[in-house]
Amino acid sequence: MRAHRHPVLLLASLFLLMNIEYKADELPDSNIVAKYDTDHSITINELHKYVQDWLYYKKFENRSDVYNHALNDMITNQLKRIDFFEKGLDKDSKLVQSISRTINEELVSEYFETQYVGKYANEEYAKEIHGIMDKEVVYQLIALNKPENASQKELDSLKEKAMTIKSEIDNGKDFSSLVKEYSQNKISLMNNGYMPPVDWKQSISDPVGDIIFRLNKNDVRVLNSDNAFMIVKIADINKIHVEPFDSIKSKIISDIKEAYLNTGVEEYEKDKKELIDENNLKWNETALEEIVQWSNIPDFYKDKYRKTFKNALENGDNKIILTYNNSTLDYKEFLRLLDNILVMGNTDSVKEDDVKKFILEALRTDLIVKKADSLDLKKNIFNAFTTNIVLKNQIVYLYNQVEVEAKIPEATDEALHQFYKENENTLYYHLEKRNLFVMIFPTKEDAEKASVKINSGTPFEKVTGTYLVRTYIKERNGEIKSYLSDEKPILGKAVFEMKEAEVSGPVKFEDENNQFKYALIKCYHIRPEKQLTFNDVKSSITEDFKNYYRNQIEKEIEERLKSKYHPVINEEVLAKIISPR
Repeated sequence: MRAHRHPVLLLASLFLLMNIEYKADELPDSNIVAKYDTDHSITINELHKYVQDWLYYKKFENRSDVYNHALNDMITNQLKRIDFFEKGLDKDSKLVQSISRTINEELVSEYFETQYVGKYANEEYAKEIHGIMDKEVVYQLIALNKPENASQKELDSLKEKAMTIKSEIDNGKDFSSLVKEYSQNKISLMNNGYMPPVDWKQSISDPVGDIIFRLNKNDVRVLNSDNAFMIVKIADINKIHVEPFDSIKSKIISDIKEAYLNTGVEEYEKDKKELIDENNLKWNETALEEIVQWSNIPDFYKDKYRKTFKNALENGDNKIILTYNNSTLDYKEFLRLLDNILVMGNTDSVKEDDVKKFILEALRTDLIVKKADSLDLKKNIFNAFTTNIVLKNQIVYLYNQVEVEAKIPEATDEALHQFYKENENTLYYHLEKRNLFVMIFPTKEDAEKASVKINSGTPFEKVTGTYLVRTYIKERNGEIKSYLSDEKPILGKAVFEMKEAEVSGPVKFEDENNQFKYALIKCYHIRPEKQLTFNDVKSSITEDFKNYYRNQIEKEIEERLKSKYHPVINEEVLAKIISPR
């Protein structure tokens, strides 16, 4: 059985990937591409990341189109999120129901961040850390490794040996010579005992590092770690330049989060486990057997569980599954947990123990959600400017359901025939289209060598392993154009003289840099010119109809939102992104 999602462990991973975030007023204007208000903006890095994440380079060839379209989409989506809350759609429980589990998963993560990691990663502690960042401690080490499964007698003997070595050092014996004689640490042996310096980060993440960081120059101590007795000597304390607190505050807090992440997870898991007393659980075996049977139905928790439990409830079968903490869990409450809190992953030979573990996890998670709600943490994640990528996308999706999808006219037979009539000579008139593969060569000789390979039986696609894909259309007036692109159709004349599957060339042409090059072309598909009838498009016209009105509504919404909220684009910064020097 695949495990269900564990929000806090996922969050632990995400913390390690976090970037520093700044408000708009903390950034110079040269880094801001657009602003929604004084506190919210789009930075250059955010725009670059959006372009990469959503593959705009595959959607558009021209760099200007790439960045202009990406920026417009970023702005429009954000304005939709703002309008979502402005319209009070977040209060529509029926609408938000579809993402309630996602919201609660993120709410658990917010609870973990604020109540566990947050008690360390805060401005007050960051200031304290800033006060100790100006040094790193250089030390030497003699390590006496503890044998595996060592007895107490062996450990006492090893500790006594360590204390004897310390006495020799205190009496003036050279530390480096003792390293060669006793140390079992490879790094120590290779560097006369010297180890990588301890800085503030190690001091807050490693108990031994913390002790070393607090020692003074020339101090010698015997330290007891999990794996060894360590004789350390502080060789030097280096001074480090530290930037002013305000300029590195966010970075310090981010580093503290990373350092205390494991501690936070341990504390969280301990508190979470104590939410339910497992020594006083009373399970209903009949209900468990029934749930186990259902759970082994393929895709049960994907699209069948809701109907199954509702049928049981409608038939008056609301079995109690578990009695715990002076409370009970019945089918009705379990359905609520599945809908709103946690759902089991893909099922594969689910056993009773799997169901029990899942139920306890869901109940504990529900209790944490209630704690988070009592602290009013939802406003931190479910808001117009949430940084949570999952919720950002879901809010836009819900907004589109209300403002776009619900307003698309019904695709009746009459409406479809009228739509066909209006688009008969455009959308449903197929211009002749040619799809081609192209290999480009700097010289005619190179192109001819490749042509010889093709004539000898090598497939076009395997001659060099790389080729361009292009599509051209011929307008009714005979003009050849690139399909869905502004690119000049430099090979158009040649390809429209070819037959399907034919290979032609070398074809000499002049590229955009006024350089003469040579091309081999394969015309791999020809779609002939044709007037499509209604019957020809019957299978696709409904989707064409919806897409047409969807696009129209989207354009109207975009114009309305920009007029309502007045986003500002920094055209100078955008121009520099599009045309960097």
